[in-house]
Amino acid sequence: MPRRPVCDRVAIARAFITKAIYDMATTRILLDRLKCEPALRRICGWEKINEIPGESTFSRAFAEFSESQLPEKVHEALIKKTIKNKDK
Repeated sequence: MPRRPVCDRVAIARAFITKAIYDMATTRILLDRLKCEPALRRICGWEKINEIPGESTFSRAFAEFSESQLPEKVHEALIKKTIKNKDK
């Protein structure tokens, strides 16, 4: 099965982080908010509602992100950036 374009993966990764930051219990909640909140949708990388992938695409991507330890890597990068900015 072909992968989604890289730009879609980046948007899905942003949505993954958004789901964690806003403590959304399910992907369905995330999808509902993306459809109802244009600003949130644009932050993640989609202009139009019909650009948002389906729930199964999110589930597959989220499983890959978890397997690759994306949340831990993002958290580590944020800590390093914060520490670096404090040292200036």
